[in-house]
Amino acid sequence: MSKNCEKDLDKEKKCTCQECDCDKECECGCADEKNEYLELAQRIQAEFDNYRKRSSDIVRTARNDGIIDAVTKFLPSLDAIKKAKQMITDEKTLEGIELIDKEFTNSLKALGIEEIEASGQHFNPSLHNVIAVKTDNSLEDGVITDTFQAGYKIGDRVIRYSQVIINKLENKKEI
Repeated sequence: MSKNCEKDLDKEKKCTCQECDCDKECECGCADEKNEYLELAQRIQAEFDNYRKRSSDIVRTARNDGIIDAVTKFLPSLDAIKKAKQMITDEKTLEGIELIDKEFTNSLKALGIEEIEASGQHFNPSLHNVIAVKTDNSLEDGVITDTFQAGYKIGDRVIRYSQVIINKLENKKEI
């Protein structure tokens, strides 16, 4: 028995010590109670760590959803800028439109949004929507020949799919 642990001699044999620094298990059950509180504290700590991780994921998801919602509203404007660049013949005006396009693209990159590469790539249904098919025997089957509308993604999440035209080789049957 430890010097700090004195037992009552009554029938219940309760420990009258406030603190027990017993290294060995004593008859009063102090070590069991100590282990029970330690396990409880460890469980609470683990639950708090899980809560913190879940909260962080929820905040990150909400932020990305907000960015995606706002950017989706601006994508038609970016499309209009790209079409305007193709139609403008005046060099000074074209320079100004290209500057606007560059700043818009840099802003998207700062938000973690990138344009989906399409032209010259193989068709990927998780990134591209086919709107037309061309036949060009000089290209491989399933290669994207033109991009009608650019697609965008944030990380692995697609905001808008690229609308593309792909190459489809003719099937020649041998007799």
